Amino acid sequence: MDARADTDLLLRLEAQNADPDRVALAPPAGADGAWLARQLKGRQTARTKLPSWWAEPRLAYPPSANLAQASAEATARYKAQLLQGRTVADLCGGTGVDAWFAWPGSAGYLFNEPEAGLLALARHNLGLLPAGPPLAFAQQMAEAFSADDLQGYKVVYLDPSRRTQGGGRAWSWAQMQPDLTQMPWLWQRPGQVLLKLSPAQDFTEVERHLPPVAAWHVLSIGNEVKELLAWIEVPSAIGTDNLSNTTVHGSPSPLEGERGRGGEGVHPFDSADLSPAIPPRHVVELQTGQAYTHNPAAPVPTLPLATLAPGQYLHEPAAGLLKAGAQDAYARQAGAAAKLHAHTHIYVAPAPLSGWFGKVYEVLARPALQAKALQALGGCQVSARNFGGQEPEALRKKYGLKAGAAAHLYFLQDAAGFAVAQVCRV
Repeated sequence: MDARADTDLLLRLEAQNADPDRVALAPPAGADGAWLARQLKGRQTARTKLPSWWAEPRLAYPPSANLAQASAEATARYKAQLLQGRTVADLCGGTGVDAWFAWPGSAGYLFNEPEAGLLALARHNLGLLPAGPPLAFAQQMAEAFSADDLQGYKVVYLDPSRRTQGGGRAWSWAQMQPDLTQMPWLWQRPGQVLLKLSPAQDFTEVERHLPPVAAWHVLSIGNEVKELLAWIEVPSAIGTDNLSNTTVHGSPSPLEGERGRGGEGVHPFDSADLSPAIPPRHVVELQTGQAYTHNPAAPVPTLPLATLAPGQYLHEPAAGLLKAGAQDAYARQAGAAAKLHAHTHIYVAPAPLSGWFGKVYEVLARPALQAKALQALGGCQVSARNFGGQEPEALRKKYGLKAGAAAHLYFLQDAAGFAVAQVCRV
């Protein structure tokens, strides 16, 4: 069966909502059941995660586990903007999703992937794109490169696996793949490094161990932090024995560099007025386009604390703001009048704040924190914030609350202690 026939069969099976596992066990005559099953599963994932891939039926998909770890289209497009007009060495190519979006706008691209199967898929998939800038392929461990190997590339892009070779979670740099501690040449070549990290990664730990972070990018989709990106500037060779305490002052913002090569106007952020010693944290919600740049060095006046009362509007910061530690600075700038509790991170205003980056609720009532009073409200939705570590499901069980849409109860802590508010989303 030729490739065109394979594609036609794939689309027919997809239109019939065929079960990939059944196709694998009992494929149509003359067809490769394993290949069809993988393609069907890949397209099921791509339909929402990578719509541009789903729209191209000739694409070859990797195993589901690899595709699950790949970037979403929205985050891949964001990184492509950061890399636009630059020469890029992508040393952890993986499934090729980031390369698919970044290569066409780059000034030249090196795709490296040590696993032969993934490399073959990337070659095929990238070959479906129109002719573009220079594109090279390599198959070796990222640690095996040297500064001399990458002289023609301005930016090194790394997406280390947060899993150890045994499949467990990596808790240190040395456990990640690639092992950044075995890549001293990264800091011996002037240029930039774009490092993709787990959303759980601590900013200060990275700043303490890797030189010198010029800017952070906190990327969210649907109020869920998906990626944490560190843009690292290496102005000149830095000795690896000083990595843990290296500080750079006055590093240019990656969003301002290489003007005339596609870097100008790529993003709305301008870090010129921020402290050069503490990198800015750019928070972006890719689903709505909302964005905020946080300067961790800037002092933030303390907001007064408040207690819950009907008629108030509660403002819950977006997940990206919380990750960046930007909630107080943003709330103060947005015009919040008070905060419920130092650790609740819910802000109060007499009316909804225009353009609030997050969720807004109106307080309809403040019922008694008693099971009978809460049960009388009927089936409800439950939310919780800083309520003694108790999660919504535990609170639902504790107070005997049935699920439903009659009410929305928000359990939290205000200036006076634990409380519950009956709210509605604005």
